[in-house]
Amino acid sequence: MSTIKRRISDIGSSNPIIARLFCQTNNLIEPFSLVQKQKVDIQTILGEKVGFRLVKCEKIYTKIKEVIDKINEMDFSKQLQSSSIEVPYIIGLEQECSDFLYQAKLALRDLCKLINVFYKVELNRKEYIGSNFSKYRCWACDYFGKDDSLCKGIQEEESWIKRIIDMRNAIEHPDKNIELKIQNVELINKVVPPYFKEPKWYLSGEKESPIVRDMKVIIENILSFSEELLIILLSKMETNLPIIFIEIPKEKRNKSCPIRIKTGIDSNRLKMKE
Repeated sequence: MSTIKRRISDIGSSNPIIARLFCQTNNLIEPFSLVQKQKVDIQTILGEKVGFRLVKCEKIYTKIKEVIDKINEMDFSKQLQSSSIEVPYIIGLEQECSDFLYQAKLALRDLCKLINVFYKVELNRKEYIGSNFSKYRCWACDYFGKDDSLCKGIQEEESWIKRIIDMRNAIEHPDKNIELKIQNVELINKVVPPYFKEPKWYLSGEKESPIVRDMKVIIENILSFSEELLIILLSKMETNLPIIFIEIPKEKRNKSCPIRIKTGIDSNRLKMKE
């Protein structure tokens, strides 16, 4: 029987998202005493689910950014001197923003499940079932204490997580008081560049914020939080050797697979054991 192969992504390991959530994850979990199912579940959650969502987010971000870059490079000086001005417009911007927030929200929902791989929270504490990080933080504070790394780690990220959820919920439930406003390209002046204001968005009661900048921050926040959550959970495991996590400086990362974090051995703690 012939072997059937299927390519599920057009993005390779040179992409930081794939490198850090797939390749890096495999390397980080290797030294730890995890059963095979746990390893598979971790790889599936981070490498496939969260990674897949973030790649989709990145494609949307890149598509919008490329359009804005082209607009900024164009010479509108002659047109702006005439009586008729055609202001650039990004077609389908609202749908792109909606799709981006949807994928970001799903990535966070999938990431919640990582905690269950280690502690089976959903089975042991039915009141915390769901994909709400605030509920997992409450569980972590009850289980480990308020000063624990997992409790604090989630707490430090909750504000930007809540904003993503609020923005997506504003689209899904427009009948509520909070509304997401999306502004397309707008004319600023007719004299000197920049002639146009780049697209912005904001929730009711907030200040407007550049869409492209926010998208880049959201992608990096989810990517970094995914790594940090895994490290916190792995750090709680008992190991035969004093394993530490080392961040690789950006300029020293391998371009073909730019992982950010690797494991190492704490030689000082190893000497103390001896």
